[in-house]
Amino acid sequence: GDSCESCDGDYYDWGECLDSLASLVINEIDVRSVLGTSTEFIELMNPTDQVVPLAGYVLTVSSALDGTQWIDLTSAFYVVDGGTTGATELYPGEFLVIGFADTLNGLPAGALMTELTGDPDNNDDGAVFLSLYDGTVDGVAWSADEEFAWMGEGTPVAADTIADSLSRCPDGVDTDDNDADFFSTLPTPGGANLCN
Repeated sequence: GDSCESCDGDYYDWGECLDSLASLVINEIDVRSVLGTSTEFIELMNPTDQVVPLAGYVLTVSSALDGTQWIDLTSAFYVVDGGTTGATELYPGEFLVIGFADTLNGLPAGALMTELTGDPDNNDDGAVFLSLYDGTVDGVAWSADEEFAWMGEGTPVAADTIADSLSRCPDGVDTDDNDADFFSTLPTPGGANLCN
């Protein structure tokens, strides 16, 4: 279409609306772990002052070893008193962790999470991007390979070490340049990044 009456209605013109919507960011990534463990994860954050609905959000994870997978964020849930409760939105300052079992099992009670599928591999070349109804809202690449670099923003960042994760510092701040926004820190899935 040519116009957009409302960015929160049923009809969207992404050329005019996407940048004006309160949206999530990729806040922390751990793509390498100790052999035999499954601690890799991707953490999203709502850096805005508005509640952000999860409907329409898809996280695309692409790597040289594991191919491409798509995670629908409406699969997110909380674990409370041993039971799971589905989640439909992310509150201001709240985190959502998409990870393998070893990470999800270690999250604090009440943390918002969903499963990362595929095989836990040390993915030295790859990228993730977050889309909302097919419009890209954020992307991070940890490879200069053209197959992945186009999915990120600005200059790709180097892959994390076995012990560290790639953390956005400060939390939630996005300058549209991966190399300027992400730093190696100790992993903090579901919590504030350890920025100096």
